[in-house]
Amino acid sequence: MTTSTRQQPLTVRTIRLAIASAIAVLLAITSMGITNTTAATNLCINRYGFEVIDIGTADCDADSTSVAIARGDGAEAYAYNHSTASVNGDNSSAYAENYSRVVVNGDNNQQARAQDGSNNTAIVNGDDNVTEAEDGDNNLAIVNGNNNNDTEADDGNDNTAIVNGDDNDVDAENGDVNKAIVNGDDNDVNAEANDGCTVVVNDDNQDEDCP
Repeated sequence: MTTSTRQQPLTVRTIRLAIASAIAVLLAITSMGITNTTAATNLCINRYGFEVIDIGTADCDADSTSVAIARGDGAEAYAYNHSTASVNGDNSSAYAENYSRVVVNGDNNQQARAQDGSNNTAIVNGDDNVTEAEDGDNNLAIVNGNNNNDTEADDGNDNTAIVNGDDNDVDAENGDVNKAIVNGDDNDVNAEANDGCTVVVNDDNQDEDCP
């Protein structure tokens, strides 16, 4: 395991709390969208294939098993095959398929995706991020911050990429059960090409890979 300073262990409870928090946000947005539609300028809600509301520049779509909510100027949300996709912000996009979840809170998040696999989760709180959990099953990508150009948990199963900070590039991919965790800014962290690799960075301006 490659570790920078002030390491704090990642626990299953931490991940579950993050997911639970994101789902709570999704439910809150759903409630807000339904009860305050007269005040909404750009709002689209599609529940189980039924278009509840479509106002302004927001766009959404869902099949008969899924829910998609987009709130914001140019916001987009698409959900298929027992999935949920939620956007609360301008010019942000969420796409989820195959029992997956995507929650976006912030602006200009053009790529927040959970696709090409099943039971994947992507969560974004911030602006100008690219966040992907895809190309495998049970992958988790979480971003809390801005300008994180590449946060990916993909190309394998049970991979986890978590970012708390700005301007990071963090990947957990090309294998199974890889974890890349960053608490800081301007880092380049890769947990890839192995199975069961964990890289944790609690600092700024670090470049770390699996041993």
